[in-house]
Amino acid sequence: MTRHTSVFLLCLVWLAQIGCAAPTPTSPPFAPPDTPTPSPTEPAATPEAGPTIASTPMIAGSIKVGATVSDTGAFAEQGRAVRQGYTFWQQWTNQHGGVEINGLRYGVRLILLDDASDPAQTSALYEKLAAEDNVHWLLGPSAAELVPLAAAVAEAHGIPMVESASGADDLFGQGYTATFSLLASPGRASESALKLLADQGATRLAIAYDNNPPYRVVAAGTQALAGTLGITAVSTDVFPPGVVDSAPLLAKYQSLRADALAVIGGPTDAATFAQGIKKSAFAPSAILLTDGPGNAGFMQAAGDSAEGMLGLSAWDASAGWADDRVGSASDFATQYAAMWGDEQPDSRAAGAAACGFTLAAAAQQAGSFKPEDVLAALPALDMMTFFGPVKFGADGRNEARPMLVMQVQNGALAIVAPDNVKTSDVVYPLAK
Repeated sequence: MTRHTSVFLLCLVWLAQIGCAAPTPTSPPFAPPDTPTPSPTEPAATPEAGPTIASTPMIAGSIKVGATVSDTGAFAEQGRAVRQGYTFWQQWTNQHGGVEINGLRYGVRLILLDDASDPAQTSALYEKLAAEDNVHWLLGPSAAELVPLAAAVAEAHGIPMVESASGADDLFGQGYTATFSLLASPGRASESALKLLADQGATRLAIAYDNNPPYRVVAAGTQALAGTLGITAVSTDVFPPGVVDSAPLLAKYQSLRADALAVIGGPTDAATFAQGIKKSAFAPSAILLTDGPGNAGFMQAAGDSAEGMLGLSAWDASAGWADDRVGSASDFATQYAAMWGDEQPDSRAAGAAACGFTLAAAAQQAGSFKPEDVLAALPALDMMTFFGPVKFGADGRNEARPMLVMQVQNGALAIVAPDNVKTSDVVYPLAK
């Protein structure tokens, strides 16, 4: 998550690596005009000019696209990934001749402004992009917390915005018609995992969750979805943030004969439960740690206790998603690394790049890059990307989007669901 990644890129991102300066693209060469040093009251801006393509005879003009990214402040970590994802889309598009619409090609002019991770700055800068820069399309800000500010501006000006930071219910329940998320509702975060457990024969699920709002939404959705799949939620319990002792809850779940456990919280919470289960007599057939496997912090903290654990991820380069533009998820990762000094993309960078390709696809379908025409075309999109399927529901969220289910197998991560992208069969039941 507005009319949305690991999880809690999906909760706030579905929840969502390093806050160092973004590397310069290394291939192909990119030499934009100099950027003036901003004054203390002016945000830094990425030069509008992309790679030089104007000499190509078929270039008919340019499409101006704008967004804010958090280069500084609390959200700088994800801001860096999102900036690089947006820039990948712009450079890839321009180097492949621009966006082709009705036989004519248009270059992408990308304006990225630093919102400093500040809501007021975000709102003001999106207003500038809409009213002063007259952008044709908008891309969303880096952090889920900032998306509502951008969405309000997009709605007021009737400019289409595609984002991959939030699928939050409180945003997409407002009836917005100009904001579209590549994420699904966070209440569906556990859907792929629960379908997998049901197929394996699990019938009694214990749910433990951190009571912070994003996790609470996922927990409620997990309980509701379990019931539709024939799985009984035998207990649903809150644990305090930073829980240090999982033993009492685990003993309770053993007495209730739970054959599956879902722990919905951060990576530290996931590691605490993984280690606790290893010491406990409780031996469920499956253990889902929503922000566990796939999170580097969890893998380091849990150590050998991570083996066999299931987790959720918004995207992985090994997933079997592919399109006829960039290619597969793995192809995207290879091209991204070539551009950014061998740095591998995470789900935030991949999602950001996919936002641009989604807007371009809508323009091609509409036969126009005008904001009103792209807005009309977005709800009808039904396409595959290296980031996964895209099909928007009535509220603007991606109803076709599944979360990947990861499992630690022999110390390495494997995708075990959905079936059409899995890299390995699930290990079930777990050996104690």
